[in-house]
Amino acid sequence: MWELERAPKFARRLRKLEKKHRREVKAAMDNLDTYLVSLNQGVKPMQLAKLSFVHNEQVGVHAIDQSPLKKGAKALRLYVYPEEDTCKLHLITFGDKDRQSGDVNECCEYVAELRKKRKRRNEEEQESSSEPEPD
Repeated sequence: MWELERAPKFARRLRKLEKKHRREVKAAMDNLDTYLVSLNQGVKPMQLAKLSFVHNEQVGVHAIDQSPLKKGAKALRLYVYPEEDTCKLHLITFGDKDRQSGDVNECCEYVAELRKKRKRRNEEEQESSSEPEPD
């Protein structure tokens, strides 16, 4: 089962968007549910990019929108990073099309930091497992 992991800024951004764009946020969250169900059914993250509401971004991040877009609705993007080896779906940020480039940069930084932490953990585990056991 995939576990949701919320980035520190995610909740604040979600609340802010809900105030002005409640319908769009609900639709994007419904699409997130569909995405998560698919992951839990064994669909690989790369395959999920074929869904109409999922867009590939940089470094393995997916942007989930609120498709289908209703007339007069604000285009929103919910940015997620599916970390396959831990089965964690990171909810990074939520924004509108006007903030897209900044949001994508934020996602890249988040994923880079996540990968650094994972690399450090792996190195520490290797060091501790290679130490001789005391007699």
